[in-house]
Amino acid sequence: MIKITILHAGINHPSPYIYSMCKELDKYDDIEYIITPELPLKEKADRCSIIYFHRLKRYYDCNSKSSGEEFIKNVKKLKANGHFIAWTIHNFLPIERPTTDVDEYVLSEFLKNADIVFTLTDYMRKSLIKNFGRNSITHYIGINKLDGWFDKEIIDLSSLPDDVFLFTFVGNIAPYKNINQIIENFKMINNDNTYLLIAGPMAKNVDISLNLSSNIIRFDKFIGEKSWKKICEKTNVFINLYDLDYPNFKYGFFPSNSVTLSQKGIKVITPKCEIIDELLSQNMMINFDFYDNNDLLNKMKWAVNNPQKLKFSEKKEYSWYNTVRIIVNEFRKIERGNENVRKN
Repeated sequence: MIKITILHAGINHPSPYIYSMCKELDKYDDIEYIITPELPLKEKADRCSIIYFHRLKRYYDCNSKSSGEEFIKNVKKLKANGHFIAWTIHNFLPIERPTTDVDEYVLSEFLKNADIVFTLTDYMRKSLIKNFGRNSITHYIGINKLDGWFDKEIIDLSSLPDDVFLFTFVGNIAPYKNINQIIENFKMINNDNTYLLIAGPMAKNVDISLNLSSNIIRFDKFIGEKSWKKICEKTNVFINLYDLDYPNFKYGFFPSNSVTLSQKGIKVITPKCEIIDELLSQNMMINFDFYDNNDLLNKMKWAVNNPQKLKFSEKKEYSWYNTVRIIVNEFRKIERGNENVRKN
């Protein structure tokens, strides 16, 4: 039996990632898991015990070197107590605030102490080798099955006429998504029959003033599966924008909404970059040059003028079955190695 302590950051709603992963973990008879925000520092491992990290930022103060050192000391204590350390890297560095030397220290030292590291894209795997000389295993993620809690509030687009053209942005509103750039470009289209939907809450501890106007619909709730269905019934084209020069992306980043968009059958206006190219099929994307100030608008105008060219059939398939199978297989290797050590 493998015991996994899944360290969840305790945010103010269930993590779609943890929620979806655990539904698949439940299918494995040799896996037992608990979800907790706390490090089990006093617990000694009496079997194969894996401490599974996701986001590291809540375990140290980014402005205190001693806090970062204490966290790494605690990681080493977990290992000394017989636990194995695993980490899925969602983003190399925290993305909601400026990073510090402490963040860099923790990232480097944690990688030295982790027994196994997973990355969410092959781009991230290669970056890890290049920048830290550390191997990892890519497992991607599946599309989130956001039922129950996530569908408490459902978007209603029934008042929109059938013949409108709808641009849609879905995701948490954060500085690195440049949402006002989308808004300002949309306003320059100047077409009464064209709308922009901005769906998703403001990211935690973020306060961005959105420069809204007529023909812009704002739905500031988390998007569950039922809302996704209604959005896709009306949307002509999605817009997926990231600030490629955002300092926190220096080693790469994971555009998680791309995984969901990959399976919706609707094209995506998105900046041309290697990370997003990996996640979306080529025929799904309408690429724009991030460094050309006019190209996002050009591609938005092209979409409005060519609605018949916005459907596609090929989709990239991501599944939690495949993701969790990879994770469990690696954890089973740790268990077999642990058993051999005990026998010897």
